[in-house]
Amino acid sequence: MEKIILWLVWERWCWKWTLASYLVEKHDAVIFRYSDTFREILTTLNLPIIRENLAKISLTLRNEFWEDILSKVMLANIDKAKSRIIILDWIRRVEDIEYVEDLPWFKLIYIDSTEENRFERLRNRWENSNEKSMDFELFKKEWTFETELRIKAMRDISQKVIYNNQTMVEFYEEAEKLIW
Repeated sequence: MEKIILWLVWERWCWKWTLASYLVEKHDAVIFRYSDTFREILTTLNLPIIRENLAKISLTLRNEFWEDILSKVMLANIDKAKSRIIILDWIRRVEDIEYVEDLPWFKLIYIDSTEENRFERLRNRWENSNEKSMDFELFKKEWTFETELRIKAMRDISQKVIYNNQTMVEFYEEAEKLIW
């Protein structure tokens, strides 16, 4: 069985999870998230799961071990996956794709949306503990974290950019095009 590997890069709150959930529900895809490793570490250390701490853990692992440490974790996850469609999440830098970019069926997908749309979506979803009370200034400040700044460079090497300022029907049509 040929696997389809979709590595999603996104501007925060661009409905990436809506896209991933759709593919899981309709096509039995499986999702592997980089941030799960970071969240497990923060939970074990009894530290709040906020974007700042996620960024610190990411930088610490990369600085103390090696830049591509999590790419190797993702490669192991792909090898074990039983699903035909594999969604990889939380890519932040080019080094993250080193071990998977040459795999057959690998697609780097960049999802974008307007800043206003993204902030409005944030206000309706609270994955990290500080998001419920976040204002627009803090929202913009979080884009200054090193982990966020490197995302934009991923657009240049992606195979497809999806601009998600559209209806859900149009967004799901874009999702279908990714896997056929």
